[in-house]
Parts: sequence; structure tokens; C-alpha cells
Amino acid sequence: MEEINKIWQIFMMAVLFSVGIKCLSPKEYATKYLVGLGVVIVCACLPWLVMDRECLFLLFPCAIFYLCLDKDMRSYNIIVLFSVYVITCLMDQILTTICVKELHIQLEQLQDMGNYYSAILCGVEVLLSVVGNYMIGKYLKKRIYPKMMSYPKKVLILIAAYITSMVFVFAFNILAEKKIGYSQTTLSFNLILFSIYFIVSFFLLIFIVRANAEASRTKLQLIQYENLKEYTNNIERMHMELRAFKHDYINIMTSMMGYLEEKNYDGLEVYFTEHIIPLNGKLRESSFNLNQLMNIKQPEIKGLLSAKLIYASEMGVDVTIEVLETIEKMNVNIIDISRILGIYLDNAIEASLETETPKIGVSIIKEKEFVIILITNSFINRNIIINQMFQKDFSSKGEARGIGLYNVSQILKAYPNIYRDTFVENNEFCQKLVIE
Repeated sequence: MEEINKIWQIFMMAVLFSVGIKCLSPKEYATKYLVGLGVVIVCACLPWLVMDRECLFLLFPCAIFYLCLDKDMRSYNIIVLFSVYVITCLMDQILTTICVKELHIQLEQLQDMGNYYSAILCGVEVLLSVVGNYMIGKYLKKRIYPKMMSYPKKVLILIAAYITSMVFVFAFNILAEKKIGYSQTTLSFNLILFSIYFIVSFFLLIFIVRANAEASRTKLQLIQYENLKEYTNNIERMHMELRAFKHDYINIMTSMMGYLEEKNYDGLEVYFTEHIIPLNGKLRESSFNLNQLMNIKQPEIKGLLSAKLIYASEMGVDVTIEVLETIEKMNVNIIDISRILGIYLDNAIEASLETETPKIGVSIIKEKEFVIILITNSFINRNIIINQMFQKDFSSKGEARGIGLYNVSQILKAYPNIYRDTFVENNEFCQKLVIE
């Protein structure tokens, strides 16, 4: 009976950690990857069949080694693995307390591997832990992970170190409890300690996320202010150019009238070609329909687009803008859409400048309940698989330069109302967002 009970509990631990990783991890892992983790945990726990319970802690270095094979998610996976353990410890303390104080089951019976109490307790504990992991994971994926993806690596390491220290505290208390003997006093103490530690840690994580989000928001607002200032200055400059053009309009017409009065059509043609056409091109080059941005009523988006497109024009990129209808508001957080558009435009400018005829187009179209944003650019086709472009650190121009599109993917996970499409059409690279 004892061996069967141990095998059952080893199997339950493999299920618990595999499902816990699936629930809490920000990455959607394939089933075969989670099955592999379960196999690693089972193998790490097999020595328990012939040794003391303390050997179960071998599963942590084995599981960490397996999870760290995914180098892009190392910090996250360590945080998630230890979080699953912490939640399980909390559930174990709660269930054990209920069994002892409410159901009047002796602690010795719960610890005895030779009866059904420990097997039933293990099964219920795993079930409740999975439910807890699912609920917490749902909250984290919706509220926390999209903001954490842009955090500096040192912040993630700090969070991982804190979760690791919590695991050591929990493990130390469990081992100490076994050494000094199980009692209702130590059981109550551990339950209170674990509960306080878990609650404080959870709210500390939320505080860190919100503090970093506030810092990012402040930084973005400063950038948006500078963008809007640049947009205003450009509008003023265009206004002054238009006034100057109107001032010279009479002189231009008068000079042309002289050719007409003398019926000097050849001279008029030369004058028009050498003086009027270049003036028209210069005026168009300085404005490139920037006035269409006036249809965007969100100043943050207007300022961002203006700054990026003015920069592109100054770099020699042929810029076209199409915003024919008034865009009052988009159903997305202003910081998130600013980050996404900033990444798309930076990539578009960089890619277009590699071509002989750099070109960028931005269209924002309103259709009933949808807002469609389309950004196109000329590019050198290197036959890259589009899905690979959204992987972390992927870049066609070297390492550590592909973080942008990966961040876009992580941000959009929090928005089921946004459809993203990336494709190539008419030798142009296209990024499309459909916001419901």
C-alpha cells in the first residue's frame, strides 16, 4: 500500500507542476513540452520509493534545468515553477488544518503513507492547486504579463530571487516541522505564516508591476509631449510657408503675364519648367498631406505619427498618409497602441531606407465598428518566414535586434478585440491592425 501511495503522489506531483506551468506561464507551451516536464519530475521523484521524503526536493533542480532549456523564458519559468510550489504548500496547510480541526483526523494518519487518508488528501490538494493556478494565471495573463514583458531583465531576476527565497522559507518550515514533531500549534503557525507570506508577495508583485507601468507611462507621456510639440511646430512652419507662397503668388502671376502679353510661349514654358514646377515639388515635399492627421482626435497618436513621419521624410523617404474620416478614439490603451505603432513605424523606416526608392504609407480607415490601421513600406525581400519575425531576439540584421515585434505579440495577447495581420503585397511589407 505504501509503495502504491507513493507512486500515486509522484504522479500527482508531475500533473500538478505540468498543469501549473501551463496555467501560470506567459508562454503557451505545446503539450509534448509539458509531458516532457512531467517525465522529468517523475524521474526526479523516483528515489523517494526507497529513500526519505526530503529527496523530493531533487525535482526542483531537475525541473529548473529542463525549463531553462527555453532560454527566452528562463526568469519567467523559475518564477512560475516556484509559484506553483508556493500555492501547493498553501493549499496543503489549509487542507491539513481543515482535516485536523474540522474533520478530527489525526496528523499521524495524514502523514502515514500506509492508509488512504494521505492519498485522498494529495488528490484533493492537487485539484484545488490546479484550480488556484488557473484562476491566478488568468489574472496574470490579462493584467500583469503584458506589462512585465517590457521590464528590464534585472527586475525579473529580482522577482525570481524573491520567489526563490520564499520557497526556501516554506521548505525550511516544512523540514523543521517534521524534525520537532507535528502538532496543531506548528500547523496553525505555518498556515498563518504561509498565508501572510503569499498575500504579501502577491500584492508586492502587483505593486512592482504598477510602479513600473507608471514609470513607463510617465516616460511615454514625455515622449508624446515632444512629439506633439514637433507636430505643432511643423504645422506652424507649413502655415508660414503657405503665407509666403501666397505673398509671392501675385509676383509669380505677374511674371507669367509678361510672357503671355508678348506671346512668348517658349519662354513661358522654360520659366514654368525651371521655376514653377520645382516650387510646387518643394511645397508638396514639405507637407506630404500632413494635414490629414488633423482627423485623428487623440493627440498622443497624432503627435507620434507626425514625429515619425516627419523624420522619415527628412531622411528621404516618400511618405503618404491617408486618414479620410475622423478617428475619435480606439478601443485600446493609449500607451499600448503608441508602443505598437512606434515599433511598426521604426521598423518600416529602417527597412525602407535599405531600398533604392524608400517609401512608407500609413492609412487609418474607419469602418462601422472597426478602425483599420495599415502601415506599408518598401523593403528588401530576404524570404523570411513571417511567423519567425515575432519570436524573441529574431532579426534579419543580427542578434538582439528583434525584440520589437515580439513585444507587439505580447501586448496584443491582452486584446482579443484586435486582429493583426502581416503580409507582403505588391513588393511592399504590410502591417495591419483591425481594432474592434
